[in-house]
Amino acid sequence: MPRHVVVNPGTSVGLAELAESENADVIVFGSEYRTAPGTVKPGIPAHKLLLGGPAAIAVAPSGLRDNPSVSVNTIGLIEEDDPAARQTADSLAAALGANVVEHGSGHVDMLVVGSRPESPVGKVTLSAAADYAVETATHPVLVVARETPISFAPQAQAV
Repeated sequence: MPRHVVVNPGTSVGLAELAESENADVIVFGSEYRTAPGTVKPGIPAHKLLLGGPAAIAVAPSGLRDNPSVSVNTIGLIEEDDPAARQTADSLAAALGANVVEHGSGHVDMLVVGSRPESPVGKVTLSAAADYAVETATHPVLVVARETPISFAPQAQAV
């Protein structure tokens, strides 16, 4: 992956500008550094991007990299009346050989969340209920921008 150095006094602003210039699908964050292992706590830049960012936002629980046996077999879904969340969850499940279930219907290994209905197309915005689900998650979370599904299908190689 190419490395980018962003100089901006506002981390979230600089990341948003980079995501837009690179046509990024997702900006990935770890949890805030003081977070208890196994819980999700978006840091300030991630939280600001969850309030109108230009790309999907993924947040990993603290300590995830210390667990090499992590697998995703069940993906929880909070649609927020946006088919992009379902399309993203289905694509991710197909790529991983996982199942998609509605959030709250049992154990999940990952959570895919749609942006709220009044969010502008292509922007991430959480409802209060979805924000609570993210803040109380114990597994990776992916928040999808409004009406902007992410495809996890393998890319065809040019010959």
